[in-house]
Amino acid sequence: MCLKLIVIFLIAVTTWAYIFPEQAIATLAELKRQIRLRIIRQAGENAAKDLRRNLHLFASENEIEAGLVEEVLAENHDLIVERLGRKYADEVLGKPDPTERYY
Repeated sequence: MCLKLIVIFLIAVTTWAYIFPEQAIATLAELKRQIRLRIIRQAGENAAKDLRRNLHLFASENEIEAGLVEEVLAENHDLIVERLGRKYADEVLGKPDPTERYY
């Protein structure tokens, strides 16, 4: 029963993509964008945690106040997450292709 539903769904999606190719390409591009953004957010958060840990180690070795490190990281958290996540996504997935940009 489940296999039949999957086959019917795949046939329906294929038919839809054949009848409306522009909408199918746009939908696929949006799906790829959302997946890339999710990877960027997750990888960026993980990299930001590593950066926070390394900066705290560096601060403790060089007698820098931990509050200053936290203040700088808190002010720039979104930028740090985006840049580190985008770097990771570009390394793993490659640069975004034209369909991800234009649709």
